[in-house]
Amino acid sequence: MPRLKVLAILFLIGLTLLIPKAHGEIEAYTFQMNKKYNLETPAKFVLIYEYSNSVNGSVTPTGASIYSLTTTPVKTIFLTEQTDEFNIVLNIKYTAPLTQTLTYAVYSGEKVLGGDDIPLFARSITLNLLITTSKPASQNETVNPLLEEIASLREDMANQHAEDMKREDMQTVGVYFSVFGVVVVILYLFIVSRRRT
Repeated sequence: MPRLKVLAILFLIGLTLLIPKAHGEIEAYTFQMNKKYNLETPAKFVLIYEYSNSVNGSVTPTGASIYSLTTTPVKTIFLTEQTDEFNIVLNIKYTAPLTQTLTYAVYSGEKVLGGDDIPLFARSITLNLLITTSKPASQNETVNPLLEEIASLREDMANQHAEDMKREDMQTVGVYFSVFGVVVVILYLFIVSRRRT
């Protein structure tokens, strides 16, 4: 009889695993990320994820800026060359929780500013981004002629140093070849003298 009770309890536990999850448990499989970035133009944000038929995105600029938001079932790209503040909301949904690695990269001007690979198990992914863009520093400042001259002198010094290092390396190689030649001559003379005796 006790064995029957144990089997009944195991059956009930197994049955509860097969019952669909309650609404609260489904909501537990959500991932949300909030990020702020100050980027130079052109600014780009790239998000890569597992295939989904439900990908939505919206962009709200502060001004009347031109931007591009491209969404596909596996990738979303935001791109702008305008200076402004952009509120971006990206939503990716799946029919069931999915194990995946969410990958994103942030580009500021011509450089990769950052990014990450985020392993997660989620049914719903939401990203809230606040991206503020500005002109590259090189476009914002006038270059001081004295600073240009100093930079030019530093470059010349670096080039001279590189040439000196090459010359030194060539001299070292020459010394090694001379020593090698002397060793070869000594060995040759040694071998010739051995043959005569």
